[in-house]
Amino acid sequence: MRQVLMCSEATLAAALLLACATSPAQNAAVPAAPAAAPDNASTPTAPVLSRVEGTDAGSGTHYVRLSVSSSGSGTQPDLPPRFTLECRDVKGKHDLIWFLSFGGVPAQPFEPPFKPSQDDPFPPSYHMVKLKMNFEGYMRTKPFTKAWEELPSGEFRFCNSSIACPNMETARFYMAFLNALPTLRISYAKAADGKSPEQVFQLRSLVDEANKAPLCAP
Repeated sequence: MRQVLMCSEATLAAALLLACATSPAQNAAVPAAPAAAPDNASTPTAPVLSRVEGTDAGSGTHYVRLSVSSSGSGTQPDLPPRFTLECRDVKGKHDLIWFLSFGGVPAQPFEPPFKPSQDDPFPPSYHMVKLKMNFEGYMRTKPFTKAWEELPSGEFRFCNSSIACPNMETARFYMAFLNALPTLRISYAKAADGKSPEQVFQLRSLVDEANKAPLCAP
């Protein structure tokens, strides 16, 4: 009788082991194949660097314009957000200017420096907005909130330190940050100032190209 019970117990244990091996819970542990992305899903695009160099015939200004599109997707794929660094040599004086587009703005040509005249003695004044910048790489900086001029083209121009500008630094000051931390996150300081979301620019290629150009040197 004892041998019969032992055989029954062994048979029951084997049955339980087989049931656990084929239970739904065990099958659920097998990872399922990933679902296919919808056809209309937006995917990030790789940053594209463009370079334009020339000399303006009217002012004699030698310039280099370096632009990089945002690494994220924009509302208009053919006119993505864009960051532009412009280096100028005006009679031996080097200037460095930053431009920004949140998207939907065609690439702008070089605009020569303002030249005062009797009828127009002062440079144009534009509405200013505050934009927040974060520089990222091996670390992340604290946010910098600075004034940018809103140009008629729809672009923004970093307001280099001057009598008419509230910023205490020029764009050249922040090139040291880009050299070490070449990912720039930029957005409106106040959400109420605009509907455009934060943009992320991967600027390593732009910084490397700027470092090769003598025109962009201090």
